[in-house]
Amino acid sequence: MFHFIPDEIDFSNEETYNQMQNQLSLALQSILNSEKIHLNSWKIYCFLRNHGWNRLFLKY
Repeated sequence: MFHFIPDEIDFSNEETYNQMQNQLSLALQSILNSEKIHLNSWKIYCFLRNHGWNRLFLKY
C-alpha cells in the first residue's frame, strides 16, 4: 500500500494526476479483490471512497 497526503500533491501536473489515479485504482481493486480484507484496508478504502476520489477531481 502507499501513503500520500492529498493536500501536498500537485494535481495541476497531468503526469502526477494520472499516476495517482492509477495508483488509487490499483489499490482499490486490490482491496476489493482480496478474499481477506484487513481492518486497515477497510479504513483506507473508506477514506479513498469518501475523500480521495473527490479530492482528485475537485483539485484537478
